[in-house]
Amino acid sequence: MVRRGAVFDLPTQGETFEILETPEETGDRYVARATFAPHARGPSAHRHPGLEERFEVVSGKMELRVGRQRRELTAGQTAVVSPGVVHDLWNPTDEPAVMVGEIVFTPLGLRPEADVLEMLETAAGLARDGKINPRTHAPKNLLQAAVIAYAFREGFAFPMSIRLQRAVLRPLAALGRFRGFQST
Repeated sequence: MVRRGAVFDLPTQGETFEILETPEETGDRYVARATFAPHARGPSAHRHPGLEERFEVVSGKMELRVGRQRRELTAGQTAVVSPGVVHDLWNPTDEPAVMVGEIVFTPLGLRPEADVLEMLETAAGLARDGKINPRTHAPKNLLQAAVIAYAFREGFAFPMSIRLQRAVLRPLAALGRFRGFQST
C-alpha cells in the first residue's frame, strides 16, 4: 500500500511525484504532486480501465493528449481523463513544470484488484536498478513487463485492444512468474 509522503522518482520519464493524500484519507482517490523536468517525456500513452485522472498545472506548462485531442495546460488550468481513454502528457519547455493530479477509483469507492501506484512504485524501483528502457518506459525484460502489466490490468492498460492485450499477457505473465519474476 502506498502511503502519504511517499516519493517516486521515474528518471526515464523525467518525473518525480509525492503522494499528498491516499484513499484511506479520501475514500476514493490518490492525490499527488508531480514535478516534470524540462522536456520530460512523462509516461507513455496508456489508459486506465477503472480510473479517472484529473490534472491541474501549478506552475510551468504541460501538454496533454487525451484520445485524439491535444491540449496545452498552464498554471491554474485543469484536465480530466475519463476511464478507458488513451492519454499521455509531457513538459515541452525549458523550465520544470509542477502539477497536482488525482487518481479517482470508479465507480467511486471501489479499488482495482491491484493498485496503480504500487505499479509505479515497482517501476521506480526497476528504474533505480537500471531495468527500465528509457525509450519505452517499460521493463527491459519482456517477461517482467508481462507479469507487471497482467497483475495491474485493472488499473493500467496499453493503448491497444483490451482483449488482445489480455490474450497476449496471460501466457507471457504465466511464463514470467514460472521464471521467477514478480509483479512488485
